[in-house]
Parts: sequence; structure tokens; C-alpha cells
Amino acid sequence: MLNDKMFYIDLCPTPYDENCAQLGDADYYEQSDIEIKAFIDQLERTVPLPDNATYVKKSNDHDFGTYYEVAIQYPKEWQLDGEVMDDLSDVENNLPERWDDKAKEFLSSNNYRHLEI
Repeated sequence: MLNDKMFYIDLCPTPYDENCAQLGDADYYEQSDIEIKAFIDQLERTVPLPDNATYVKKSNDHDFGTYYEVAIQYPKEWQLDGEVMDDLSDVENNLPERWDDKAKEFLSSNNYRHLEI
């Protein structure tokens, strides 16, 4: 659930050089849930956030329906702190290119069909 006392930086649903579920696919919501969980878990392992920030699943409206991405959720008051915002930008600039082995394991075991092996 999104909180109105927080701000968000939208990221992406998967590592940037991986395939992802496509809005409009019959199994989009199921596949999206799997990839978002795997990506949040991978990010928490590999790209730490400052205290009081967290990775969340965020919905976005589109003409063709609602799609989901991973976002960074952080307190609104951080907008006034340039150093913290620089740290969040560093996170955004260091997102993984590919799934790591642990994520691939999770995706495979959950019948994720967009995984390239």
C-alpha cells in the first residue's frame, strides 16, 4: 500500500537487460508478481538503501491497464537533503543488469516464463 507521506522513485520491474512480463499478456499479473518479488529480493541483497528507504512494488496506470514496477519509497522530508538524494541516485544508477543466481533459482521454481538461461 502506498503512503502519502512518502515519495517514490520508479525503477523497473526487472534488471535492465532482462525480459519482463508484458501488460496485455494473459498471465501478466501472475508473472509480474513473480518478477517483482525476485527483483526486490535481489536488490535488497545487492544494492542497499539508506535507512528509512525501502524497495516496494508500485502500480502505475496506463491506457491498457495497470502495470507494476519496483520503486524506492522514502520519506518526503528527504527532498530537502541533497546528500541523501545523491545516495538514492547512486542506487538508481547501479541497478543490476542481469538476474543473479539466487533470483534465477526463485524465478525457475515459480514457473517464470521470461527467464533467459
